[in-house]
Amino acid sequence: TNEIFKLYVCKNLPNTKYYAGQHGGATPIYKYGVLDTYLFNHLDGFFNWGWQDKKNNFKSFLLPKLTKVGKIKKNNKIAFMLRPMMHSTETWDKFEESLFLFKKNIEFINKCKNFSFYDKIFIKGYPSVKCKINNFENWKKYSSVKNFDYSQLSFDEYKNSCDLNIFTYESTGFFQLININRPTMILFSSFNRDIKDQYKNDFNILSNVGVIHYEHDSLLKHLNKIDNNINNWWYSNLVQEKINSFKKKFASDERNFQFLIEKIKL
Repeated sequence: TNEIFKLYVCKNLPNTKYYAGQHGGATPIYKYGVLDTYLFNHLDGFFNWGWQDKKNNFKSFLLPKLTKVGKIKKNNKIAFMLRPMMHSTETWDKFEESLFLFKKNIEFINKCKNFSFYDKIFIKGYPSVKCKINNFENWKKYSSVKNFDYSQLSFDEYKNSCDLNIFTYESTGFFQLININRPTMILFSSFNRDIKDQYKNDFNILSNVGVIHYEHDSLLKHLNKIDNNINNWWYSNLVQEKINSFKKKFASDERNFQFLIEKIKL
């Protein structure tokens, strides 16, 4: 993000080339991703996580942020990950969007009270990011949830204390967990609005095995079925088959460094 340094290099070194790597999981799939057009049109090369391979947009690998671990002992903890609404480049009302998501999430958590897994759910905020709507104070005011996780651990550490991390949007954390094969889910509240049409089928395939959910009742029913055997569900042959296919496209582990070097030489 040091634009001054980039300009300095380009102005002082003849024939400078500009390459970038994919930062987050939503880069290709988010329907209103403003940065997509800017990046692909202005770079000499973009290294993505596996979803495309054409001129100037190279299929490569996920930039790992999480440490791989084996199956973790049961913690009786399901983390419900809140979406932070940070300053962004979008041109619409982010507070209205945040309020919509907040109401949907509150509705879901309140429905959980009728199930045995309710006591295992922990509301987890984004460390050090403040949000005027989707915050602990409002959650305490409008929901009856018991467990709030105030820890400021890095996500790499935090993931090991959870049996399952549930996201409410196309979070990078979801793709990072897919990359290291740790149980995770997404509960979408506005899937048709948020996800580009050409990628919807990839998510629908995960929906068929319980990783992606579009309705509250679908997730409630699935959690009620698996909450005592989350690892058995996640590491089953069918789920692993679908996860591995999704991973190759959106969170690839393939690392062909010679390929990258050759691309940059061009």
